[in-house]
Amino acid sequence: RNISEFHTMSTKKKQEEPVGPVFDPANTVRIISKDGFEFVVDKNCAMVSKTIKNMLTTGNFREQQEGTIELQNIKSDILEKAVQYFYYKHRYDNDPDNRPKFEVPPEMALDLMLVAHYLDT
Repeated sequence: RNISEFHTMSTKKKQEEPVGPVFDPANTVRIISKDGFEFVVDKNCAMVSKTIKNMLTTGNFREQQEGTIELQNIKSDILEKAVQYFYYKHRYDNDPDNRPKFEVPPEMALDLMLVAHYLDT
């Protein structure tokens, strides 16, 4: 599958009617960016990030109880690319022979590297 086929939902926090996947705490996680965009992400894909996995599976974090993670230091455009990478990594980690190149725009590379380090992906 092409990376553009993977589903993420991005909506402004104040938007009345969501577009795309519906938030279901059993199977999805809601990740909110610095600028208020919400991404509803398949939980297995989100847990590609060790940081997110720890928030959702260990201790008694609020994120674990609510299924919502606020990343106040990550802008939506960078978070969207990180979420695309979660799906990409989840899909191709066990299929390296068929793994397409994951494209990153040069102007986004430094910010995305910092976010990847923070999210431990």
